Amino acid sequence: MKILIHTFQNAERQHNITIDGVGISYLYVIERDAGRLIDCRARMKFSPLGACALAGTGLPIDRFMTSDALGFTAPMRNSIDAVSDRYFLLEFLSANAITAVHLSQLGEEWVLWASEEFGFITPSDPVSTGSSIMPQKKNRNPMELVRGKSGRVIGGLVTLLTACKGLPHAYNRDLQEDEEPVFDSVRAILGMLEVSAEFAMNITFNRERIQKSLPAGFPGATTLADYLVKKVKVGLRWSHVKDVFGGLKMNGYCRMISRHIEF
Repeated sequence: MKILIHTFQNAERQHNITIDGVGISYLYVIERDAGRLIDCRARMKFSPLGACALAGTGLPIDRFMTSDALGFTAPMRNSIDAVSDRYFLLEFLSANAITAVHLSQLGEEWVLWASEEFGFITPSDPVSTGSSIMPQKKNRNPMELVRGKSGRVIGGLVTLLTACKGLPHAYNRDLQEDEEPVFDSVRAILGMLEVSAEFAMNITFNRERIQKSLPAGFPGATTLADYLVKKVKVGLRWSHVKDVFGGLKMNGYCRMISRHIEF
């Protein structure tokens, strides 16, 4: 989508870029999140069957046959490790927590963009709610809930990390605390992904409002600094002198930089 929009850094307006550039940045983020889960899956596919309490079983079982029949890659190689290891779950929870943080960042951006102060996007009615008391409000509750749910996923990771901390190297009853945070994390992250996707399909970009916001903040200042370095052959430090840009701001050159300067 070739709509220019200004970006923010340190809560200040920065460069103008296209909206599809912003969208693609999140695409790569989610792609890496998926990659972490795929990597994690490779370390989860080892069967503990036959480890028994921690010293193995005396029954004549074929661990490779049972591992294959149950869809695992192979049996675990050490019986003590088989009963004590929960770090594959910690890795899984960590991948979920990182994904949740990324979705919360996306949620925060969309909540801001949909606010009256920004007005960059308008969510449709199916992904909006009214206020219980103020009839003029149109709340972005789905993405606020996504933002809030991230804390639950992070909490699941912290719960299991704490349960595993300082345990002797064998099975301990503390490890029964592994199931609840894992299942809760899965439910939460699936819901967050579903809601985020639904919200994305139900927003409209307000081109006119976005374009009206572009001149503010002198986004062309960096382009002008580059021009001074490349064409006028001044040092980068000199090109950042406040007096230079102070005068240019007053004349509007930084605002209209794309029209006034050719490299």
